[in-house]
Amino acid sequence: TKQVDIAEVNGRLFINNSSIGVYPHAVVKRNRQMERLGRGKWFALLVAWVSVFRRFPSVRVRLAMDGQTTTHTTTFVFVGNNRYEIDLMNLGGRTALDRGELCVYVGRRPGRWGMLVLAFRALLGRLDEARDFETMHARELWIETSKKTLRASVDGEVVRITPPLHYRIRPLELKVIVGADASGDAAKP
Repeated sequence: TKQVDIAEVNGRLFINNSSIGVYPHAVVKRNRQMERLGRGKWFALLVAWVSVFRRFPSVRVRLAMDGQTTTHTTTFVFVGNNRYEIDLMNLGGRTALDRGELCVYVGRRPGRWGMLVLAFRALLGRLDEARDFETMHARELWIETSKKTLRASVDGEVVRITPPLHYRIRPLELKVIVGADASGDAAKP
């Protein structure tokens, strides 16, 4: 067994990530496409992204962490349990789940053009060079907005959450069973 971190938002636990902005909207639309029209997951997701892209929701947020506050009008805020890789070959991968940190990604430029530029840079593995993309790390994060409720994805499930959103990391609070690597040592989770 190995101890790993778990994260939470407003008391709701998550192992992987949580986000607000375009992704939860796309998931809701994808699910409607699948349920109402019987479309397959990937085709429904494509149709959902086209629909979200036409409307393109953005949200004005105030982020508070580590004694600093920033304000953004953004299309997304992504909060990961520990640091996520952002290059094309490892997109979504994590090298560790026991660093005791939240990894926060924020799109700085709202709008369709800004999102297209970020997507293109992600495909090229150059997202870390994007000046319209910010990466931060913290043990605790508060997200405030004027909206009464927000759609948020929490490990892929879309839920309605009442702001302010309070994220925090809970270091080494989850015990998992890991397999052995070829040498017989415990593998990374």
